[in-house]
Amino acid sequence: LIRYDKGGMVYSPKPGLHVNVAALDFESMFPNIIVKKNVSYETVTEEGVRKDIPGFLGRITMPFLSRRLRFKHLRNQYPVDSPEYSWCQQRQSTLKLFLVVYYGYSGCYANRFANVRVFQEINRQARDAMVTALNVAQRHGFEVVYGPFDSLFVKHREADRDDFKELAKEISEETELPMGLDHYFRYLVLLNKASDPLVMAANHYYGKLIDDSMFYRGIEIRRHDTPPFIHKTQERMIEALFEPSDPEKVLIDGLRDAQSIAREAIRKLKQGRVDPLELVISKRLRRDLDDYSSKQPHIVAAMLGDMEEMSRYILVNTEHDSPYLRVMPESMLDEGHRAYDRRKYAAMMRRAAWNILRPFVRDESDIGGARVRETSLDRYLH
Repeated sequence: LIRYDKGGMVYSPKPGLHVNVAALDFESMFPNIIVKKNVSYETVTEEGVRKDIPGFLGRITMPFLSRRLRFKHLRNQYPVDSPEYSWCQQRQSTLKLFLVVYYGYSGCYANRFANVRVFQEINRQARDAMVTALNVAQRHGFEVVYGPFDSLFVKHREADRDDFKELAKEISEETELPMGLDHYFRYLVLLNKASDPLVMAANHYYGKLIDDSMFYRGIEIRRHDTPPFIHKTQERMIEALFEPSDPEKVLIDGLRDAQSIAREAIRKLKQGRVDPLELVISKRLRRDLDDYSSKQPHIVAAMLGDMEEMSRYILVNTEHDSPYLRVMPESMLDEGHRAYDRRKYAAMMRRAAWNILRPFVRDESDIGGARVRETSLDRYLH
C-alpha cells in the first residue's frame, strides 16, 4: 500500500488575492466513487474493476450516502441559526463519519477483507476525476487557482454564477460524479505557509462571498481556543480588507485599514486596556485530570478551577517559574482583576494578524507598522 498508493490529488497554486472565484465541489466524492464505479473488495482485481457483479461495499454505502445527501440538501432550505438547520447538520455530519470509515477502512492495515487495491482504486479514480475536471475548466478558459482533493477553485473575470454552474454540470457529465457550485467568492485570499512564502498552506484561506458574507478556513476565527478579542479583531480586519469594491484598492486602502486595526489592537493589549474576559482561552479536556502528567496551561487551569470538560482561563505570566502562577481560571476572575500577560497576548494578536495578511507583508514584525512588500501589485492580485 505504501509503495503503490499515490493518494489524492491536490492542485496547489500561488498564494494571493483572487477575484470572482467559484468553489466547485464533488459531492461526497469517495462514497460516490464506491457506489457509481462499483468499487468493492470482490470487484477490484489486478485487471481492473469488474462490472458483471454488484459490489457489496456499494450496497452498504448507498443508504448512508443517500440519507446524508438528503439531510445536507434539506439543511440549505433553513436559516443557519434555525433549529431545523442544526438538526439537519447534526445528522448529515454523523452520517458523513460512517462514509469516512468505509473509505478509510479499505486502506487500514487491519482490514479483514485483505484487498488494499480497493483503497488504491478509489484514490486513482479520484485523481482521474480531478484531472478531468481540471482539463474541462481550462478548455473553457477558466483558471484553476486551488484544487484540494475533491473540489476545484476556478475563476474567470467575466463569468457569473450561471457560467460556473454550467461548468460544474459539464464536469459531472464527463466524470460521472456529481459536482455543484459550493461557494461563489467576490474576493478570495489563498494563504502561503509561514515557513515558506512561496508555498501555499493547504486548506487555509478566507474570502468575501457574492452576498457580502465572509467565509473562513484554517485561521484563528475557526479555532475554538481563540480568545474573543483576537477573534473579533481578525474578523474586523478581514471586513476592512474587503471593503473596497476595486480589487486594486483592496491591496492599498483595504490592507492599510486592516493593518491599522491590528496596530490598535496590539496597542490596547500592551497598555492593559482589554477586558480580561475578552482574553479567555477555552480548551476541551479529553481525559480526566488525574490522567494528565504534563503541566500545560489548560491542564493547570482546570486543576486550579476544578473544571472537568472545558478549561477556560487567561494567561497572567507565561514566563513564571511555577506553571500554577502562569494562568488564572476564569472562575477566579473578578471585576477588579485587570492583570494579564500583555506581552504574550500582544504576540498572539500579532501572529493572528500576520496569518491573514502574510501574502502581502514582509514578515510578522511588519504587522506593528504600516509597511507593505515593495513590489508590483500584480504579484498578489491574480
